[in-house]
Amino acid sequence: MFSNGTEYMCFQEANCYKYEYYVHPDDATEEEPVCDVEERIALAIEEEFPYEWLDENIHISRYYCRKRLGKEPKS
Repeated sequence: MFSNGTEYMCFQEANCYKYEYYVHPDDATEEEPVCDVEERIALAIEEEFPYEWLDENIHISRYYCRKRLGKEPKS
């Protein structure tokens, strides 16, 4: 998980906002929902944290999102 809000905000800037299918939570509808990876991160529940979609890195954003990069989740 993220150790602080800055890591989380940097993750969003480096991953979510660059994802071509990004939907802001205020604009989400049933037809265009928020990304499931982002939703699970926002809930910040350890059991639901989407580790299978994240690759840790050395940057302040802490993770790369595999979904944004067009990769499959880790097994």
